[in-house]
Amino acid sequence: MADSESPSVLLALEPEEKLEFKRPFQSTGKQSLKVTNTSSDPIAFKVKTTAPKQYCVRPNAGRIAPGESTLVEVLLQPMKEDPPADFKCKDKFLVQGIKITEELLHVEQSDEVTARLQDVWSEAEARKKTDPQFAAANLAEKKLRVVFTGDVAAPARSPPPLPSNDATVGETAPTQPYPASTPANGSINSASPPPPSAPAPIPAAVLTSLPREDLERQLAEAQQAVRKLQAANETLKQTWASGPTSSKSKKGSQATAMAKKEGDAGFDMKFAGIIALIAFILGYWFKG
Repeated sequence: MADSESPSVLLALEPEEKLEFKRPFQSTGKQSLKVTNTSSDPIAFKVKTTAPKQYCVRPNAGRIAPGESTLVEVLLQPMKEDPPADFKCKDKFLVQGIKITEELLHVEQSDEVTARLQDVWSEAEARKKTDPQFAAANLAEKKLRVVFTGDVAAPARSPPPLPSNDATVGETAPTQPYPASTPANGSINSASPPPPSAPAPIPAAVLTSLPREDLERQLAEAQQAVRKLQAANETLKQTWASGPTSSKSKKGSQATAMAKKEGDAGFDMKFAGIIALIAFILGYWFKG
């Protein structure tokens, strides 16, 4: 091996300082590294990395004639998710070169080449510790760092739900009524309407809102109706007490008629009581 050249001119790299891999990393990333022999002697090279499980290098070793170049392919294995935007990758690569003989450059059998290059590297590492001048003249090392570039992909957003046929976005679809019952003959019967509710009593505020003249007139009519009902009731009682008793058939017919009248009178008395109660309330209001 020649000792005339310094190791700084044994090889050149392109890119020189860093390997950049662009996001996203869910698929295999690829970067090319060009290794050039800048010396006048043939050299052997090999590529090392601090993360061998994360990268695949093809080829990771080889021989280069003077002035020639070899293209090395560096593959980044896919990741489950991208690192954060501020993540700083600490992965590094080391490219080493060493001078070899012309004869070793032209060896064609791969097994022999592998074995002899392994011996060359082992000898160089041993002499590097004991003979610094040899290492300085025949060995070269260049380092590369890894940089992740590109924007972090935004998380996927689920699309908004599509509106139904009967409702637009932002509106709630109207509630459908329960279907009517369907009899066996296939006809549809409408549901029976609910029974009418009892009329609500007239609040006192409504009564007091009537004009005074109307209230006085209604009070007089109510009092007159009460007097008529009382007179009719008195007449009914007298008729019942003085009725003929000689004929059973006549008595039975009169009893039936009286029972009917009594039922009517009972109904009239209830009505009269309601009228009297209203008259009392109105009279109390006038006095107040």
